[in-house]
Amino acid sequence: MSYKQSLGFQNEFVNIPIICAGMEIQFIDNIKYFFDTTSWWRDTSNLEQVSWDFDDGRGFVTKGPLPSYKFNKTGIYQVRMASVDKSGCADTVYGTVNVGNVIANLEDNSEDYLCDQIIQFFDSSYFSFQNSGDRIKSYYWDFGDNTKESYLKNPFHYYSKNGSFIVTLAVETDAGCKDTAQIPIYLKGPEPYFDILFDTVGCVPFTAEFKSNSKLVSSYNWYMGDDQNTLISSSNDTSFSFTYNKPGTYYIRLEGSDSFFNALAGNTYTCSAVFLDTASGDTLQRVVVLPIPQADFRFVEPVCVGQEVVFTPMSDSIYKSHRWRIRDGYAVTNGDYNFTFEKTGTYNIEYTPTYEPEGPYQRACFDTASYTVDVREVRAAFSARSEGICNDYIFTDSSLNATSYLWDFGQLSSGKRTPVYQRIQDIPTNKVMEHLLFH
Repeated sequence: MSYKQSLGFQNEFVNIPIICAGMEIQFIDNIKYFFDTTSWWRDTSNLEQVSWDFDDGRGFVTKGPLPSYKFNKTGIYQVRMASVDKSGCADTVYGTVNVGNVIANLEDNSEDYLCDQIIQFFDSSYFSFQNSGDRIKSYYWDFGDNTKESYLKNPFHYYSKNGSFIVTLAVETDAGCKDTAQIPIYLKGPEPYFDILFDTVGCVPFTAEFKSNSKLVSSYNWYMGDDQNTLISSSNDTSFSFTYNKPGTYYIRLEGSDSFFNALAGNTYTCSAVFLDTASGDTLQRVVVLPIPQADFRFVEPVCVGQEVVFTPMSDSIYKSHRWRIRDGYAVTNGDYNFTFEKTGTYNIEYTPTYEPEGPYQRACFDTASYTVDVREVRAAFSARSEGICNDYIFTDSSLNATSYLWDFGQLSSGKRTPVYQRIQDIPTNKVMEHLLFH
């Protein structure tokens, strides 16, 4: 604290000897008349005046009490405060301010690290301008692998997996100066990686194509994520396909391993890594297999020429449109399809319902159904002859494609294909026989 007394008032301010560059500081004046505790200089409407020079080459341009100022550059500054009382008496007081900063730094020895290795990191932070009495009071290390941080000056850290990491060191001084530094490091080891080629979403059964783009891997284990926990092992870095036969979401992982020689330890050991590693927050590679809603329809048989047939959809309710194909003809309906066959023959009825895709994948999976229809023509025909002394009449069916029969003889009827009638007495020609013998 520096101050100077004049004849009528005490002139001083609270000096802050150590300041961090870029930090805004408020200067507190303490100007009073002798034997008077009132701070007359704090009220700018009074005759008392105060002005400040922060040694930035502009002079006393800052007016009024309690000013704030930011020193953007390091260095030693002479801060001056000029005060004038109500009688016009003036006095000036000054204080020395040491403005500095801390520069966070950590040693980068560019060492080639190996997987499964313990590494020690060393702090090499320094002050850009030596603040008298200031020192680093805290360290914070982030090792870039989502593990526990360290607050030591020169910590050890074990990396359980290989790859590239960003190591961060943050320091803070007693004066409140802060800075952060980062360096990248690389631990040599297996780097399994794969892409899913083409589509990752499809209809069951869905065949996905996988391609490995791994590095430093000699052994591959593919975990396909299905219900059978399928594991595919290989020593080749290649592409392959896998078919999922059930709807669902399948998460795929690739584990790669290889052997490495540690020159510092003088031994060879095997390291492995997994892509994708859910514990590390990796984005999951997945295959989505969508179900196919069932399609079906029904109709009544037998089917005859000239007879209208009704084809009724019996599909999943998601289907809203129904497409029918009979030989070269097409039709689209919202429900039943009525059709009349004009000729005999064997027809294949192809049925494909559709719907508008919904949900996040915007993918529609359609089912189809088909049936064979045998279209026949039925024609009734018969002949009759009489035999024997009883004048039995034998009626012979000569119909086309008949499977059931109904004979009507007026008073009598028969469902037999070849009925025999016996004449008991002569009757007019517009009458029928009275007695039916079933043969």
